[in-house]
Amino acid sequence: MSFTTEVGEISIYLSPSKKGGNKIEVEIDEKSEARLNKLKAEKKSLGENCLLGGKSVLEAIEAKGFKKNGNVPTEPTETIKDDLSTNLTQVRLQQNREVALGG
Repeated sequence: MSFTTEVGEISIYLSPSKKGGNKIEVEIDEKSEARLNKLKAEKKSLGENCLLGGKSVLEAIEAKGFKKNGNVPTEPTETIKDDLSTNLTQVRLQQNREVALGG
């Protein structure tokens, strides 16, 4: 899960607890943690209006996890590429080429 902030993108990684149960583990890489610390120093919040198991994003990061609510799939999910966005980008590139070539 990624958040775009004033200090850059902050990514957190959610995964089912290896110990089982109904806990989701939250991990953050070093780059994102450095950005998070900078954000905290500026008294800014992360993921405002976003709750993870009833906790704020910051609370979930600090606790390194949260209890999942209801029936949340525990198997890895597949990222789906946004084909519409890709197609629009390709159309724009083609239009730019045509303009540049005078056609």
